[in-house]
Amino acid sequence: MSLRPLSLILAALGLAVSSAHAARIQIYQQPNFTGSEITLSGETPDLGGIGFAGQGASLVLSERWEVCSEANYRGQCTVLGPGRYARVNQNIQSIRPLGAAIAEAQREQMQSEWVQREQRREAIEQRQERREDRREDRHDRTPPPPARYAARAGAIDLFPGPDFRGRPIRVERDVSSLARQDDQVSSVIVHEGVWELCTEPGFRGRCRAFEPGRYESLGRRLDDRISSVRRVR
Repeated sequence: MSLRPLSLILAALGLAVSSAHAARIQIYQQPNFTGSEITLSGETPDLGGIGFAGQGASLVLSERWEVCSEANYRGQCTVLGPGRYARVNQNIQSIRPLGAAIAEAQREQMQSEWVQREQRREAIEQRQERREDRREDRHDRTPPPPARYAARAGAIDLFPGPDFRGRPIRVERDVSSLARQDDQVSSVIVHEGVWELCTEPGFRGRCRAFEPGRYESLGRRLDDRISSVRRVR
């Protein structure tokens, strides 16, 4: 799952948040603009940490701000426009410029939409993989021809091309690592037993078991990738 589109979205929203920092707010600890005073120009998630949280403060705003009754912009939140507020009856624990609040809401919405799109894309890919697996399992299991590739007990023939084209390699025992020139396998004939074909030496990687029959194609995941073969039954 690539995160590049989401990172671009968040970067764009970061610019919107930074532009909100131009807003200014003056907070007085007492009504009527008395008591200790502080001027802020950005998000402050916890006024208690700087000793300005509480109720009955007075404010001077140059832009629109969101004022919340709990830290981290939770609880009861009110938007105040530019002006002078001699007394704010609401408890104040966190503040931020309205632009930052809007940008955060947009960011959360975009993140949610992006996650939903990725989940839908993954679901589509999984359905496609299941359909491919079912197609690979629907193969012709007619008995092998009695000609020059006659059945031999416990044998499997590996063909380099699909539809049994090319000179086959007959395998009658487990092979943990096919020679480099032999790993081009696109179709097989299983004469007896159940044989497992794997994409990595040592019977590792993606493996698939083949019962007696003719397999004119190994499917996209195994075609020309077989590196080890063994009989499992």
